[in-house]
Amino acid sequence: MNFLRNKWVWITIVCWALTPYMFHLGYLERGYRAIGGEALFLLLPFVLWAICKTLKDTITDIKKELKSND
Repeated sequence: MNFLRNKWVWITIVCWALTPYMFHLGYLERGYRAIGGEALFLLLPFVLWAICKTLKDTITDIKKELKSND
């Protein structure tokens, strides 16, 4: 149960649990059943994780670069 302490696991669970609701909202908006941007809601946790990881790595590299210039 240690993996449930990871915030990304919870973000993924919430996004996947809300996906059917997003499809319902899309249906209400359009008035007919189709797949639109709500399908990307499944990928949202992975995109957010990649953005956070990239920012963290970039900040680490900038700190290393600034430290080596001193």
